[in-house]
Amino acid sequence: MRAKGGFTLVELLVTGIIALLIGSGLFVLAAQTWLSEQTILNQNTAQSEAREAVNMVVNDVLQLEPGPSTQATGTLIQFMRPASGGIVRIQWSPYTKVLTRYSTVNISTIHNITSFQLTYEFREPSSDGNLDHWFRFSAPSMVPLPLPLRSKIVAVYVSATATVNGATSTMSGGVWIRNQLTNIPAPV
Repeated sequence: MRAKGGFTLVELLVTGIIALLIGSGLFVLAAQTWLSEQTILNQNTAQSEAREAVNMVVNDVLQLEPGPSTQATGTLIQFMRPASGGIVRIQWSPYTKVLTRYSTVNISTIHNITSFQLTYEFREPSSDGNLDHWFRFSAPSMVPLPLPLRSKIVAVYVSATATVNGATSTMSGGVWIRNQLTNIPAPV
């Protein structure tokens, strides 16, 4: 005679092992999904901060008119803003990894900027007086451009890299500057 209902020990062990495997698989899937989400969020944050750094420089430099008050290095630019008459200073610190914009109105900062470089383009008159000689100059990080060059800046290029928890993004941009002294078209 056979006993009523129930499971054998072997059936319970097999069912338990299958349930454990399925549970472990679901846990690993959930953990990988969470890690992927964190990676994507970090990449988006890095890209957003690098883009914000480039946009901050580009938007301010669009109103720059080069002159004696302009200061320029590879990691700093300071100039008078004709619209407001105030001084704008944008400076990156490699130690704090912060890009800071100082103006007469406010101070704004962007964090996680691990690399920042300003490059300048100039026009120089040739021997016959035509402004047809162009050159690009990557300024050293802390050495200011000499005054004669500062008044001849016609373009500023910026590159910014942001790193957030291992995710890195680099953005770059450039601006042509209004300058009555060198009001000729760009070279082709």
